[in-house]
This record gives sequence, C-alpha cells and structure tokens, in this order.
Amino acid sequence: MESKTVLVMCVGFACDLVVKSIRKNEPDFVQFLVSVDSRKFVAERDSPCCKRRDDNGEFESMPSIIDQCNLRDTDRYGVTEIDHPDDLEHCIRVSTNLFNALREEFPDCTIITDVTPATKSMAFGLYFASHVFPNVELSILVGDRKKGDKTEVRPDSEVLNRHSRQAMFSVGHLLICDELLSRYDYEAVLVNIDELRRNESGLNSWLKRRLLDYVKWSRTFTSWDKFDHEQALEHLLSLPIFKERGRYQLYLEAVISQRQLLESRVNCDEEVEVKGSAEIVCDMLFNAQRRAENGRFDDAVARLYRSLEMLMQLRLVKQFGIITSNVRASQLPEELQQKYNLRDGRNKIDLVRGYDLLADLNDELGTAWNEKRSRFIGTLCYRNDSILAHGVTTIDVNTYEKVDAVIGGFIRSQLEDLFDGQGLALQLPRVIDDRARNSNN
Repeated sequence: MESKTVLVMCVGFACDLVVKSIRKNEPDFVQFLVSVDSRKFVAERDSPCCKRRDDNGEFESMPSIIDQCNLRDTDRYGVTEIDHPDDLEHCIRVSTNLFNALREEFPDCTIITDVTPATKSMAFGLYFASHVFPNVELSILVGDRKKGDKTEVRPDSEVLNRHSRQAMFSVGHLLICDELLSRYDYEAVLVNIDELRRNESGLNSWLKRRLLDYVKWSRTFTSWDKFDHEQALEHLLSLPIFKERGRYQLYLEAVISQRQLLESRVNCDEEVEVKGSAEIVCDMLFNAQRRAENGRFDDAVARLYRSLEMLMQLRLVKQFGIITSNVRASQLPEELQQKYNLRDGRNKIDLVRGYDLLADLNDELGTAWNEKRSRFIGTLCYRNDSILAHGVTTIDVNTYEKVDAVIGGFIRSQLEDLFDGQGLALQLPRVIDDRARNSNN
C-alpha cells in the first residue's frame, strides 16, 4: 500500500500562500492549524479570503482555501484550532498532540509541515514539534522580492523548498558546534558531527560538505590542543587556504622544531639554531588560557607552571647548550658543579634550580627571576598543592588569576624582553574561517 503524504499547515491571514503551498506540495491530506481568527479562511462560503489585486494596495475577495484547492465535500482535510496562538508552550503541545493523532490515522505517512504563513508562535510550535517525529519534512515557500520592497514577494515567483528532518536537525547541531568552537571545544564538535554523519541520507550536498568542513577544521585543532603537533600540521596542510593558514603552519613548524630540541637527550656544546623564537612557550601559555576559559583552572595552572619551566629550559639549551634532563658536570665551572651537586654522567635539575642556574650564569632571564624569586616560589605553592600536582586542593578562578598575574605576567614580559615577543604564535581559532568552508567545491 502506497504511503500517504500529509501536509500540516499553519493558517494566518496570507491565504494565497496557503493555497500555493497546497498546490505545489500536492498532498493526499491537509491538516490546517488555525487560530480562532484565521479559522474562517479555511471553509467559510462567503469569500472570506482576499488577494492583493495590484501594486496600489487594493485587494479582491477570494473563495475559502478549501474551495480554491477543490477540497470541499472531501475527506482530504482536517482543522485543529489553537486556543492561545501567542502562547509558545501551548502551540508546541497542540502541535505535538496533532502529530501523534496523524501518526495513528496514517501510520506510514510522510508529514510535510509548512510554517510560511503562520504567526511566530504557531510557526515555531509546529517547527519544534516536527523535530520529534521521523519522516517529517519542512516546506517553505520562497520567492523574489519586489524591486524596492524588501517585505513583499513578487507574484508567481514562489518556489517550494523542502528540508528533511535530518537536515533541520543538522542545521541546529551546526549552530551548537559554532558555540562549542567559540569555547575551543574542538573535540566536542567532532563528537556532534560524528553522530550526524552516521545518517547522511537525508542531507543535501551542501550540508554534507559543511559537515566535512567542521570535521577537518576541528580535527586539526583537536590534535593541536592535545599537543599532537605533528598530526595537527598534517591536518592543517589538508585544509584549503584561509587567511591565517600560512602563519599557523610556520607557528606549528616552530613549535615542532623547539619541541624536538627540548626532547633531545644529547647536549650541545654550541648555541643551537632552531626555527622560531619561543613559540612552544606561547603554545603552552595559550593552552592555559583555553583551559581557564572553560573553567578548568587546575589544568590552566598546571600549564602555566609548564610554560614557566619551558621558558627556562629553552633559554638554557639555546644559550648554553644545557638540557635540564641531562646536565653534564663539564658544562659548568667547578664552583657551580659543587653548588648543584653534579656527578659524572646524567644530572637533572628542576624548575627552581634551573632558574637559579641561569642567574648564576649571569643570564638576563635568571637575573629577572632572582629579583622576585621568593614571590615566584610562593606563588608556585598553589600549583604544588593542587590535586593535579602534589596536594588535594582544587583551584578556583581567583587562585588562577593570582597565579596568572604573577607567573603568566613574568613569562609574557620575558618573552617581550628576551625573545621575539610571541613570535609567530597566535591563539587557536574560535570560528571556521569562511575561506576554509566548502572545501569540496
């Protein structure tokens, strides 16, 4: 048995739009959703409808909707009245009950909803209810605007646009994804899109491309946010050209180069040349800011600590060829070998001793550290007492702001004084660059 098509229409005062939608959709059954004021347009016999005659604003009387559509004396229509058409909750409830009733009467039907001529509350109520039911499509009449008139459509230019429930659902999810991107929650975007892409059958080609844009973009910056820099670079290079792509590429390449330097277990006897300036420190600092924006203050403070440590490590290896995880006694004067209790073979030094060593080597970064050493060490106690370090304390926004003011402020000032500021670094994006969209076109 062939399934029926049921058109559910809100009826406002624009009867001609209702008639055009019925004619273009050609449904087997029409269910009118009316208010007490618009009910008369459906079936009254004394020409209750009207139509604009010309551009002078004159109207002519027209027969009722069912008469214009040849539905009178048939069982092909029904009428449901909404008692409170401006009450959104009431409109949603009535629309939902209506869908349930139609499903019982026409079990395998495809329902088309058209909200074009309705009041805002009636239209949204019907639109919202349609999301709950399968096999529901949204029908909208669109047309060319009259020249010089942004409010009125040129007669006979209307075209019927239909959108599947899946498409409507996907557009709503894309709006959610935009909100997630604004909070740097790239991984949550991937989870949302993955759910949508499991069933793409109801999506048009534009939406499919759009979902792929979100996947490529979020996959790139998810990897970056998790410090998988080489994977992030690979994903970045697969994106289409957009405004900052070149800078992000150079930034990532500098981070990777500096990371490889810090990961090295072989000391260098001469000053080391690497890409960029101190982008790896900026990368960690920006990561801390993103964690703080999402209210993850323990994570943010842990990253501030690591930024401070990285700044010292980068300075030692670039200026003196010293790697903090493998300090050789022969690299330092005898008095410093004794002070830092260096033995033959591999020696390690921590954050505080690393900065103290820079001071003993008369380095500018170490000198700046020494000027406020006690304050820095006192501030680092917040991190050490954190549940993510050595204690059980959770860090709130006020504590984070104190640590950022002291530690973050020191890092930023030293980046300006001793390095090339933030160099190529920039914060990760909150939105998809328009030029990175529609990559399959």
